[in-house]
Parts: sequence; C-alpha cells; structure tokens
Amino acid sequence: MMSNITNRKWFKNLKFIIICFLLIGGSLFCALHDFSNDRRGTNLIAHPIGWLGIGFFGYAFIFMLYKNIKYALQGRGMVAFTDEGMYIRDEFVAWENIVGIYGNKQCVIIDTNDTMERLRQASWWRKMNYKMGGAMITISNFDYDGSQEEFATNLKQQIELHQKQNLV
Repeated sequence: MMSNITNRKWFKNLKFIIICFLLIGGSLFCALHDFSNDRRGTNLIAHPIGWLGIGFFGYAFIFMLYKNIKYALQGRGMVAFTDEGMYIRDEFVAWENIVGIYGNKQCVIIDTNDTMERLRQASWWRKMNYKMGGAMITISNFDYDGSQEEFATNLKQQIELHQKQNLV
C-alpha cells in the first residue's frame, strides 16, 4: 500500500520554471546585445556571462520540466510511504534503516544506518554534498507540502507505526 503525503508543489515549481525562463531571456540579452557603445560594459564581459547564464538556467529549466512531468506520470509526489519504507524522489529508504530525523528551515535530514553503503554507491555530486552537509538523504521544502514541522511529525508517526507493526 502506497500513500502519498506529498503532492508536487505545482505552483511553487511553476514559479521556479517561469523565473528560469525570465533569467534565460536576460542571459540571452546579455549574450547577444552589443555593449560596445556603453561606457560601463564591454562585450568581453557581458557575452560570456550571458552564455553561461543561458547554459545554467536552461539546464535548471529543462530539469524542472523533466521532474514535474516524470512524477506527474508516475502519479506520486516526491515522497511516498509504503509498508516497507519510503520513496524519496527515486531512492528507497527502508523503515528499519532510519536512525534519526533532523531539520532546518530549508530541509529535513534523514540519517540512516546504511549511510556508508549509500556513500560507496553515490555519484561524485552526492559524495560532495555528504562531505559538506553530513547527510546522504535530504528532503527539501520543494519536495513536500506544508511546513517542515508537519512533515517531520508525519514522518515520525509513520516510523512509529512501522515499529509497532514489527513488534506485533
């Protein structure tokens, strides 16, 4: 049995996509506009910054569109609970592996007892994030609905429910 505690935050994601689109437009202006008549700017600075902006914001735009379409077709949110564990994006975490839940204003951090195994299989990007933040599994505010406190409370209730079922 799978239960979604989250839905994609379509409005928040739509806002992000629109902002990326506007930033791509501004970057395109910087990349193609002739600044040679302006005393303050030169083409040598503005054009490379514009092309970098197009690449960076274009990637973010395409990535968010892809993720929104992918999870909409799967019919689930970014976080979904099952009887065996929970799915966080495309990663599965078993209930018995969770040893701690922490949080700050930006995200909820889940500490597991199989962190070193996950770290060995992780990409270089996730390894760098682990070294900087100390956690392999983080759930950002973009991934769930409601406040962080509500989400953490719901998550703790699911873990307690699973522990009670295992004791019976």
